[in-house]
Amino acid sequence: MGGPNELFRRMPWRRPFGHRPNDELPPAIMDLKGYPFEGGAEKSILNQTAFNEALGGRETIRTISIKGHPARLCTVPIRSDGKIIGVVQVARSLTSVYDELRHLSRTVLLISPLALLLAGLCGALLTGRALRPVRDFTVAARSISADNLNSRLPVKGGDEFAELASTFNSTLDRLQDAIERLAESLEQQRRLTADASHELRTPLTVIKAHTSLALSSKRTVAQSTATIRTIDQAADIMSRIVQDLLLLARADAGQLAIQNDKILLREAAGIAIDAVSALDGPDAVIGAFDPEIRVAGDLHLLTRVFTNILSNAKRHTPPDGSVTLDASVEGGRVTVKVTDTGEGIPPEALPHIGERFYRVDTSRARTKGGTGLGLAICRTIVEAHAGTLSIESIQGDGTVVTVVLPQALS
Repeated sequence: MGGPNELFRRMPWRRPFGHRPNDELPPAIMDLKGYPFEGGAEKSILNQTAFNEALGGRETIRTISIKGHPARLCTVPIRSDGKIIGVVQVARSLTSVYDELRHLSRTVLLISPLALLLAGLCGALLTGRALRPVRDFTVAARSISADNLNSRLPVKGGDEFAELASTFNSTLDRLQDAIERLAESLEQQRRLTADASHELRTPLTVIKAHTSLALSSKRTVAQSTATIRTIDQAADIMSRIVQDLLLLARADAGQLAIQNDKILLREAAGIAIDAVSALDGPDAVIGAFDPEIRVAGDLHLLTRVFTNILSNAKRHTPPDGSVTLDASVEGGRVTVKVTDTGEGIPPEALPHIGERFYRVDTSRARTKGGTGLGLAICRTIVEAHAGTLSIESIQGDGTVVTVVLPQALS
């Protein structure tokens, strides 16, 4: 098969010396004693430890120093017919590698501040964009207070921030509704207390004045009778106010007892017309509607509704005018209309009609009677019967009060 020298000349990995003089050294091909196979009086061992390990059959790769320069050494035993006949050591200089590493290190050190600066700027930009919704939320949230619940968080996009803002806005909507209802309730209670106090103060003043007058001097029988009659009338007024307030309080608490009967509408209307017949004003008449129309509800309460509406209509209609009660049926609902040709209601007062203790006559004069609770009670009773009450009026041309109630099928 030829000698060892011929064998190593045919090795495909062998490169000629000087191929890359700065990177590679010529391979050292040695016999078992460390002398070159191609002849030579000096040993060419590059690393004795690696050489000894190769004689034992081990292949090794390690870093050594050759003439003060670092190198990577590969040591491989040479076998022929299964026997180790020599050792080859190939070294590659690491000087260029270390030079490249030092150059790379210097480059990294030089560009690191710039890279860190760019990374910081990019990070700040991205963080600013990511946290912008949070800042917007903070600014919007600071503007929200108990006195200003109209502000809302901005909703942008469809991410988690948008979902959070939508949820927070929904919570604010519910909170605002609750606060508005509470404020309205408190205002209503305040107004109710003030108005009730005012309404009760008038008859109490009358009672006190006449009782004091009766006790302070001798009076004839006629004078005493007149005084007692005046006190009785004032007590009646107080009693009506208290009873009306109790009815409204029970209704507000959901404790208004209602009989669910099948009532002939003409019967309830007839009772109401008889009740107001003695009042000043034109006679109230019932229109030509089906006498068999029935409504579902409480006869006493619905009669009170029609009585209050008819009494208001007569009170504000001149004697030569007219007050008519008509009814019709459509879609299982009975529509009752009380129409008068009276003085009508000013447009600015119409939205407030039906509020407790509200009267168009702001002076609270009693020349035309009324405590301002009649229509409020009517609306409360109608709504408790699952119905509606509405008012249309043109000042100077009259008023139409419409009550819609469930029909009772016979």
